[in-house]
Amino acid sequence: MSLDDPLLTATGDGRALAAALTEARGHWLPLVAPLRALLGEAMDLRYLPELTPPRWQIAHGAWLEDWWVGRNPQRRQGLAASAGAPRGRAATAREDAALDPRRVSHAGRWHAEVPTLARALAVSQQCRQRSLALLATESRGAPSAALASWRLLLWHEDHERATWLGLAQALGAWPDSALPEMPTLRSDDTPRTLPAGTHRLGAPDGAWLAPDEFAARELTLPACTIDPQPVSWARYLPFIEAGGYDDPQWWSPEGWAWRQRHSAGRPRHLGRDEDDGGWRLARFGRWLPLDPATPAMHLSRHEAQAWCRWAGRRLPTADEWEAAARAGLLSWGQVLEWTADTLPGDQPVADWAASSAHARAGRAGDALLCGASFAEPPRLHRPWRRLPAAPQDGSGFCGFRSALS
Repeated sequence: MSLDDPLLTATGDGRALAAALTEARGHWLPLVAPLRALLGEAMDLRYLPELTPPRWQIAHGAWLEDWWVGRNPQRRQGLAASAGAPRGRAATAREDAALDPRRVSHAGRWHAEVPTLARALAVSQQCRQRSLALLATESRGAPSAALASWRLLLWHEDHERATWLGLAQALGAWPDSALPEMPTLRSDDTPRTLPAGTHRLGAPDGAWLAPDEFAARELTLPACTIDPQPVSWARYLPFIEAGGYDDPQWWSPEGWAWRQRHSAGRPRHLGRDEDDGGWRLARFGRWLPLDPATPAMHLSRHEAQAWCRWAGRRLPTADEWEAAARAGLLSWGQVLEWTADTLPGDQPVADWAASSAHARAGRAGDALLCGASFAEPPRLHRPWRRLPAAPQDGSGFCGFRSALS
């Protein structure tokens, strides 16, 4: 099984999980150094609701590994073990209270007592060595379900790269050789037709379900047309230039209220060159000429909806998006993509999953994102993946495509 296989986390054996955990750490750890150089050894930040303090993020990853593997006497029971079952003693008395996201709020992370950066990195490395040693021993002859603790670790670890790249983008840091290439799109924008019919959606039968996945099911959908790829800057810029950000007719009431309070009249990280007036995009701290063939990104759902109304189209539903992706109609994986779906009420995640800071509980009014972004490893590129997010959040590598009934 390839390390890029989207099913590796759910079905891989002990050897595959060990190799993937090592690879995943190599994807995000090099990003710490340039941020350390930017912020200093303490890596302190002012409070920003879309970010997590860097030292807390590293210390939390080590805590999660220790909680589910190192000091978990029931680790071989997988998810059959209680998330709250007694554990061995933590290294420090305050560790569980400070680093367990079920016990500390997002705002509380900024005030939690966490180790120094050097200590957090050292503990993280120690926990990884112990986890791999235990995996090598305990995976021999073990059923797939017994490896669930390590599957959760890999799922968490695979999210770290996007987290650190998002932090670098927000802070204007330049991660040097670790910087990923900006994705480009094809020239073919001819809408594809998703025929009416019954579609099989959700994760494959029998696979371990990650916190952002749902069990397999069949669903009948009406026909629709859908863009073959995300909306590019070439398609999005005319909306800005036509005054779309200043015309309330294109915005929902909630979107227009957000636009008036928070938007500068253009997407985040986009600006005009002072000399020639051309569009430029801030990319990890450098203002670069905008490539119109790249996907429009760092967009909130409000902005995606406004463009769709202006263009006479709409956002696809999450079911339409997944069905079209699984039918091979879409080019995707460049950006996470907003859909038309919102959560009708709060959607908590299972307690075992909520022990990872990446398993965000959905709140009433949250929108669903589908797909994956260029900042995430191929293992997270699963067409049945769905993530809740606040519709006003444009901080991530998020874009959209459009559809028409």
